[in-house]
Amino acid sequence: MAIDDSGTAPATGIMGRRRIAQAVDPTRKAFFWLSAFYVVYCARPEDWIPGLSYFPLAKITALLTMWAFFNAMGRTKRTFKDIPLEGKLLLAMIGLLFVSGFLSPVWKGGAVSHTIDFSKVFIAWILTFLLITTFSRLKKIIYIQTASVAVICFVSVIKGYSRPRLEGVLGGIYSNPNDLAFAIVLTLPFALAFLLTSRSGITKVAWIIGMLGMGVALILTASRAGFLNLIISGTVTLWHFGVRGRRLYLIAATGFIGVLLMVTAGGKLYDRFTALSGHSATEESAYESYEARKYLMVRAIDGLEQYPIFGIGVMNFETYSLVWHEVHMTISRSRSKAAFRS
Repeated sequence: MAIDDSGTAPATGIMGRRRIAQAVDPTRKAFFWLSAFYVVYCARPEDWIPGLSYFPLAKITALLTMWAFFNAMGRTKRTFKDIPLEGKLLLAMIGLLFVSGFLSPVWKGGAVSHTIDFSKVFIAWILTFLLITTFSRLKKIIYIQTASVAVICFVSVIKGYSRPRLEGVLGGIYSNPNDLAFAIVLTLPFALAFLLTSRSGITKVAWIIGMLGMGVALILTASRAGFLNLIISGTVTLWHFGVRGRRLYLIAATGFIGVLLMVTAGGKLYDRFTALSGHSATEESAYESYEARKYLMVRAIDGLEQYPIFGIGVMNFETYSLVWHEVHMTISRSRSKAAFRS
């Protein structure tokens, strides 16, 4: 066996290579568990794989990520001193939400409790910032999110074919059809990018099937905001990949598939759009929803005027609204709904 200049034998074999890799990249294990956390968060396997609901997978993977990161402290590319302004502002916002909870005119205990839940976002954000230090790692996380949403869409369609708008088929960030639609619209451009850059024919077919499933699920949510977001983001995406990338076949294929999906599964979405005029006899609930949201927006603005600095506390708007509904408006919803759901 050869001896190096230090007088020790170099590591050989699989275990030796693993030690070398860990020495070169001390955050390898931490990033592995961070990736596992994103799989749990984005794919929610506990909602559709029997038996997994008995295990707190999100907490387990998060704790393992923190444990692996702390073991690598002092040898990482980034440290807590490198936290940018965005992270400090996020921490300041969480502190402001705690103050808002303690001063809430509606329900102090509930606001503080939900703020504690929301504060988990900061831990996830910090770990993501400290561990995703290369483009390769960023690409892996985006890949996990995109693939997870594709899987979620098939699960939602299969499990919730009889449920209106796929509502409540899965928990967490996918329980609301509008949130599910937003997740789909957010990841569809990434799915197209992975499709076009893949060199494997099998992988390309898998992405095509995944995108079709995402399109079906989006239409079945009958989310009007989701559909409008799709039109806007789809136009930008097709301009980049289709026109500038000289792939005009993408535009033709998208138009054909879009028309096919609307004809075969877009009835509910069409009814919800026509209901905005108030003359739809087939979708009264959609028009009622439209009128209710207008009231909630006015009520939210009223709350902002009365409590402009500290607000009413996280998740307290449903009580403040007097009709027990959340508002569909970002400026107020950020004060009324915890964004982090495990």
